[in-house]
Amino acid sequence: MRILSTFRPLPTPDLVDRFGAPPAVDDAYANAYFEELAFTLRDRPGGIDYLAGLIASADENRLRAIILTLSTPPLRMAGLADSLRSLLHGDRPFVVAAAIDGLAQIAGDHDLDQIVALHDHPSPYVRGSVLRYLTTVGAPTAPARLRAALGDPHHVVRAAAIDGLDDLEQLDTVPSLLALLGDSHPHVRQAAQTAIEHLHWARHDNVDGIAALRTDQQPETRASALRYLSDRNVSGARQWLLESLADPSPIVRANAADELADRFDREALPRLRELARDPSALVRSAAERASHILELGADS
Repeated sequence: MRILSTFRPLPTPDLVDRFGAPPAVDDAYANAYFEELAFTLRDRPGGIDYLAGLIASADENRLRAIILTLSTPPLRMAGLADSLRSLLHGDRPFVVAAAIDGLAQIAGDHDLDQIVALHDHPSPYVRGSVLRYLTTVGAPTAPARLRAALGDPHHVVRAAAIDGLDDLEQLDTVPSLLALLGDSHPHVRQAAQTAIEHLHWARHDNVDGIAALRTDQQPETRASALRYLSDRNVSGARQWLLESLADPSPIVRANAADELADRFDREALPRLRELARDPSALVRSAAERASHILELGADS
């Protein structure tokens, strides 16, 4: 949802009024609504001071929007880092996570010890933000902590760990990332695929060689090769994906279903509906998600 163009023509007093009023959108979009308002206000005279003055009193959605706005790109404001530090031990996990992300941008590794202490926070959103912080500031312990977090019970943390290992170009983690192509959550599978392409396939960029890996003995390798070939829109990729819905490995079947949804292949709907009865829970979940995406598109 992009509503920035709606806000830009408004005078500053109207923007301030809207920022203080209930959001004019459904609750699911409230955070994005306030982010758009805050970014518009940032460019207005007095807007930065207005937003900074609300840090101590704003509710969660507004506060997250303010933190993102004042730290992206980072502002060198007196007292801003201290304001964010004051939020690190609050009881609103999304705010704590936003404060950590903001400090990574405006204060570098100055708060490293304090933020590392939150690595086992009960909220996965805070744990994920700690991993992003370690990656952004280039902490010496980042690679080891990112590797350990690949086994976190929450998908948000596992995905953040994968992204961090990708950003730090930890080439030796490719075998671990291949295994995560069979993760139970589609966000983790997609993060693993993206990282693998960056760390491994893209470094070789040998389409014929990668196409040959569709029949590799390791199912993780077959799945990764299929997704790479599909993302590159290689000739024959669609047929390979359809054939892979019958692969003996659940990992390959699930990844093929994910990719057919990403390609918005409505003609694959009958096959995906059949796959929703697969004996593997991983495959059923992927097939149901893919079918839902394609059915929504067909109705629009």
